[in-house]
Amino acid sequence: MRKLTCSACLLIALFSATTYAVNIHPVVTLGWGSDTTDVNLSQNITLFAPFENYYYQHSTDTETIGSIFLGAELPFMNKWAWQLGAAYYQNITPFNPTGTVYQFADMDFGNLTYNFNVQSRRYILQTKLLYAVNEWFHPYITGGAGEAVNKSYSYTEIGVTSADVAMQATFANKTYHAFTYSLGLGFELVANEHIRFGFGYNYVNLGRAGLGTIPNQDSNQTLTLNNLNTNEFMMQLSYVG
Repeated sequence: MRKLTCSACLLIALFSATTYAVNIHPVVTLGWGSDTTDVNLSQNITLFAPFENYYYQHSTDTETIGSIFLGAELPFMNKWAWQLGAAYYQNITPFNPTGTVYQFADMDFGNLTYNFNVQSRRYILQTKLLYAVNEWFHPYITGGAGEAVNKSYSYTEIGVTSADVAMQATFANKTYHAFTYSLGLGFELVANEHIRFGFGYNYVNLGRAGLGTIPNQDSNQTLTLNNLNTNEFMMQLSYVG
């Protein structure tokens, strides 16, 4: 993450140093919206040999997200503009994967449900290419790549009935650092010389997330989400210097 931050600062510094030579404008964008993630998991996990449980979930979860972008914009060829900078995204509320535990991997013993939280943050280099249809309407395409920090925590099991006993020991909290990338499109509406309002969609791959093991577990197997694929819708407020 330090390399990413240093690279972003260097790019912004270079842009600032050449502001008087070319028509470059500093940009600050605040974003607010929602992330919808499909959580698909199907795992057999051996906790204490020879017994294993089957964990299954197929769910969709939508949570609130906020972001900030710091960079610069370079107009070119009359109607085009290119932005480059660093962005930070964070889920304001965590994802909450929920599924079913089939004890002894027996489909007749789906008598427990489970859930846990996934808090995701992203540090990315982000670029945007805009086209001016007219003075006030600017459609764009955008992309970014960097690091996601996905923290999974607070694993909980609940019995379907009062007679069903949940596991006393729980999977430990764990944080994954994963490669993340995004691709998107949207538009900006020009309010005046410096202020723009926008709306956009991004497809985001947040990479891997998962929990740690149970104390004294016989194996290293645990609940793991290999790819968190997210559909992101964002409202934006930009200041262009």
